[in-house]
Amino acid sequence: MKNALAWIKSNLVTVLSAVLILASIGVIAWAVSHGGASAQEASAEVSKMVKTLDGYGNVSVPFPPADVDAPPEDITGVTINPATLKHLGEVYGKMSSEYTETFKPFLRVNSEGHYLLVPGVLPTTEANHLRHEARTAYRGAFEQMFEPYEESQPDAPRLNAAGPLNPEELQQELARVEEGYRPSTYNNTGGSGGNLSESDRKAIQGQKAERAEEMLIERARQYHLYADTNILSPGFPFQVEGWSLATGLPLFKQIWEGHLELWVQQDIVRAIGIANQVDQPDRSVIEAPVKRLISIDVIPGYVGLDTMGGMGVAGSDKASARGGGAGVYAGGGASFAGGAAGAAATAVMSTGSPDAPLSVDYNTGPSARTSNVIYDVKHARMVAIVDYQQLPKLFDAISEVNFMTVLDCQIKDVDEYEALLEGYVYGSGDAVRVDMLIETIWLREWTSQLMPDNVKTQLGIAAPVAEEPEEDANF
Repeated sequence: MKNALAWIKSNLVTVLSAVLILASIGVIAWAVSHGGASAQEASAEVSKMVKTLDGYGNVSVPFPPADVDAPPEDITGVTINPATLKHLGEVYGKMSSEYTETFKPFLRVNSEGHYLLVPGVLPTTEANHLRHEARTAYRGAFEQMFEPYEESQPDAPRLNAAGPLNPEELQQELARVEEGYRPSTYNNTGGSGGNLSESDRKAIQGQKAERAEEMLIERARQYHLYADTNILSPGFPFQVEGWSLATGLPLFKQIWEGHLELWVQQDIVRAIGIANQVDQPDRSVIEAPVKRLISIDVIPGYVGLDTMGGMGVAGSDKASARGGGAGVYAGGGASFAGGAAGAAATAVMSTGSPDAPLSVDYNTGPSARTSNVIYDVKHARMVAIVDYQQLPKLFDAISEVNFMTVLDCQIKDVDEYEALLEGYVYGSGDAVRVDMLIETIWLREWTSQLMPDNVKTQLGIAAPVAEEPEEDANF
């Protein structure tokens, strides 16, 4: 009896169909006994009911596919009943729950450590002082990355970096060494006076060479990385946008793009910090995989939407790829005037259903990832001096940070002796110059909440809006 009731509950429409059909037979019998016209009307009504019931038993229902990237499969001939609806609800509910739980850690990793330098400045604000403060905080964020590691801020991007020994300081010390030399043949006369013998000259040169080596090694052991730390210097390794030095109010789009480019560079710095073990005070440039940071450049625009990224752009061409050289970029913030090396962007859908298959384009790199409705893709190029034998450590460190991927790497040999003349001590390993193209991913689940409306419009997230007046920039 219980089995029969269970079957009836699971096939409620089928049972009702049978009941209605039996009832219709009685209706027909009654109609025939009361006249032919009524019989025809009753027959037509029953036929209509039967067709409706047949339709209920041949409904097409979308079911989750076996392949997660495929669209739902339409299953026909399904009888719509409470059991079917319950089953579908359970399946789709489980899929939604699994997606949410799977997505959470990705969202946490992607957003963690990436915060507004001035809370409340984005996506818009009527407090103009916040935009002014954003300029100062923006420049300061780059300078902070050169500072030593702090246990109180273990996740902060830090390099513990400085430039090589000051040449003037070195020459002054070597002059003191020469002045302090006391040849016995001249009754302790100062080394700079009198006629020195050839052996005395060689002795002085030897002492100066030893002292110079000591000073260079002392300098190298104080830091984990060499870098030009002067933000106004042409050799400053980071990409700093020119709006941060302007006197007027920066545009919201510039502030947003400045933040995004800063976050990209901070992630690369985090990777360098992992590779160089900046949290270990006994490590230094001499043992570190990454010896010197020359430049980091973020390719302007969004890969697949308005740029093809940095593939095919050589290191010597990186300045033209973004419109400026290392250091402060005077071209302003959000520049979307074409792709790297003049490449035209392909048509990529950035809107639509997140359940649809994502677009791919192998012209942008081996990962084929392009911006889409779920995430945006930004490319960055890093040029650095690295210990060739320890290059895998850098690759591993980059892959550990925020889903970054190395798409391309060009390697050139470095003359360590020529570098030594410039004050750089690279250790005993074989130093090489690497030019890496790095892919970064940014989930719109959280970035879109900070985007100004005109950026959302550009990405297809929102309807067109009026542009900010250019006079606000006051360049």
